[in-house]
Amino acid sequence: TYEWTDETVSTADLKPGKHFIWATKPLELPEEKLPIHPYLLGAWLGDGTTAEPTITQGLQDAEALRANLLAHGYSLSPNRPTSQGRAVIFTVYGVRKEFSKLGLLGRKHIPAVYLRASKEQRTWLLKGMMDTDGSISRRNNGCSFTTVNNEIAAGFSELLASLGIKAISCVRQREARMMPGGYISEFQPTHQFSFSIGPDDEVFGLSRKNRTSRSYHPRRTKRHRIVSVEPVAS
Repeated sequence: TYEWTDETVSTADLKPGKHFIWATKPLELPEEKLPIHPYLLGAWLGDGTTAEPTITQGLQDAEALRANLLAHGYSLSPNRPTSQGRAVIFTVYGVRKEFSKLGLLGRKHIPAVYLRASKEQRTWLLKGMMDTDGSISRRNNGCSFTTVNNEIAAGFSELLASLGIKAISCVRQREARMMPGGYISEFQPTHQFSFSIGPDDEVFGLSRKNRTSRSYHPRRTKRHRIVSVEPVAS
């Protein structure tokens, strides 16, 4: 019932709770020559073995994830079932040297060159990470990404911002729990990101997650609300 108008105001005239700032558009950058396809890197960061180019994936999405990697030209080992049979493990052949050169083995993180690659390359990286450690809610169509790795969390935050996606994040402290064997398991703090996506935001490579219908509210999804205005030295 309202007719919205645009108006230019000075910084001094900004009012908390009334004025907003639109989220930035994605950074448009040149394509980089990346030694590992960003989708593979993203999937490995989510569900890969730290010391090896192997990936563990649940039975529901294993074949779809393998198909995506095969489509990018990679050769994969046969699936090996995990001890409990709820997931499979497979190796990506011929890439260990590239992982080692990027300093990834033993230290999961997003290399700086991937955070300043082209929009398409950064989108593939996001898809790999969301296909493994990401989810979308069928209740409210909100997306989430969870990791216990501090470096991955910092890189993921920058990746979303570079793609023009507004997110909120928090660190959840998980309590120690008594395990069936009688020992106490200490859990690491968990970084959780939550965000909504618009019709032009591509965040999944798996068709199962992409099939979820999406509601879009640009005034919530693409705006930052001003909460305070404070003078600072020039």
